[in-house]
Amino acid sequence: MRAVNPKFILRNYMAEEAIRAVDAGDYRLVNELSALLRHPFSEHPEHQHYAGEIPDWAGWISLSCSS
Repeated sequence: MRAVNPKFILRNYMAEEAIRAVDAGDYRLVNELSALLRHPFSEHPEHQHYAGEIPDWAGWISLSCSS
């Protein structure tokens, strides 16, 4: 399973956080996510929070097929 299912994928809330940071002129999260997602099958102990459940604040984010 680990060979075909990445541990880390870009989720909507992660993109939302990165967009908000860039809007404020901070590109650190974009760079961090870019580095993380280049190796989605690897262990990244410092980024385990991205492999778990979404944060409570992100429950409102939803997309439709037409998005």
